[in-house]
Amino acid sequence: MTSSYPAQSATMEDPDQGWKPNNRPQSTVARNFMSELDSLFNLDGGVENLDKTVLEKKEAVTTQTKELEALEARLRAAEERLNQAKSNSPPAKSDNQRRPDQDQARLQGAASPLAQKTANMPGALPQAGLVETFDRLVSEGVIVYGPHESVRLKDEGYPLEFRICPALATKPHTVGATNHAFNQSRKWGPGSDMFCPDERLIITQLNGTHDLALNLFCVDRPQLLMLTLDSYKRQHEALDEDDFTVMLEVLRRFPSMYVIFNCGEKGGCSRVHKHLQGLKGPPRAFDHLMSAIDEKDMVPFQYFVHHFSDGFKNTSAPAIRAVYTSLLMQCQPPTDADADAKNAPPHNVVMWADRLVIIPRRSGSTGGASANAGDPGFESGTHHTASHQLASHHHEIKYFGRPRPRFALSRSQGQPAESPSPTPA
Repeated sequence: MTSSYPAQSATMEDPDQGWKPNNRPQSTVARNFMSELDSLFNLDGGVENLDKTVLEKKEAVTTQTKELEALEARLRAAEERLNQAKSNSPPAKSDNQRRPDQDQARLQGAASPLAQKTANMPGALPQAGLVETFDRLVSEGVIVYGPHESVRLKDEGYPLEFRICPALATKPHTVGATNHAFNQSRKWGPGSDMFCPDERLIITQLNGTHDLALNLFCVDRPQLLMLTLDSYKRQHEALDEDDFTVMLEVLRRFPSMYVIFNCGEKGGCSRVHKHLQGLKGPPRAFDHLMSAIDEKDMVPFQYFVHHFSDGFKNTSAPAIRAVYTSLLMQCQPPTDADADAKNAPPHNVVMWADRLVIIPRRSGSTGGASANAGDPGFESGTHHTASHQLASHHHEIKYFGRPRPRFALSRSQGQPAESPSPTPA
């Protein structure tokens, strides 16, 4: 059978003649397919142009990959520097504008396991756990605590106790005094002069306004410290409602402890960051003071007492502050020419056995013998007090007794008194 189509030679001018199966014209589908291939691979430019395009694309991808790798390397290096700086630097207390919410966040991440267990614990805190933590920090040299010798005597019937504790020789005893062992330690905030060399000192937070911590320098086992989270609050300021809220909470959680406050340097404080203290009761001369309320000549200094008949358990902080403010008005204001009018009169506060005791102060020392915490039997953990006198060496007791203990107390706290030699208790 012969074809009816004449034979024609294929030329480049007629692309259809290059592909005519069965002598039929190229289909529309085939034309579109060829056009798409040409557009996709840029076949019009030839193989050389295609190779060049592929090479450019590969180079662009390689450049982007190198840039990403360099960026990842910088990020890893920055992360390593941050981790190294974090591990080598002491934990930060907070920023320069300390706020209670920042301190609360800090405490939630505190290193002390006891703080995590007791932050929201109602009722009494586990004192056994406090003693365990205290002993561990003493063994590691964090807390300064050592054995002491007790010397008791009476001066015209007034009971005194001297505790000779050599470990206290390392403690700063005056405002501005330094301690080389702790000078490089972090402070309790930007405005604080209190040392916090170990976060495990912190027990928990109270009232959202104070840290409850173990005292760094101790004669009791344990001894508590309550510091304001606002590290710019000062010890010469009067107690406020938050302070009394915290004092009440400590008394309720630790029934065997009493709390004290030394107002101002003449009140016997050695640090200016506002703080309260908790010590193990009972105070030695407390009963003597209570029995001498109507016979003031039995006590060599002036003091004021208020008994809360409903007990501390059923008394509010505002009620205690109202009584405190009323009694404080009976204390003499600062007489120094440069005294700040906002400063409270120098005084000491003691809360124990449902009683608030306030002792006006005239000076922090007399004749070189210091007396702080103003306590009628209330030790502060800092050198000497009104009935418990804390000393680091025997010669300090001899010096304190040279003007007579009773007379020395009257010179620093109340009206002067003359008396014969003291007798052993």
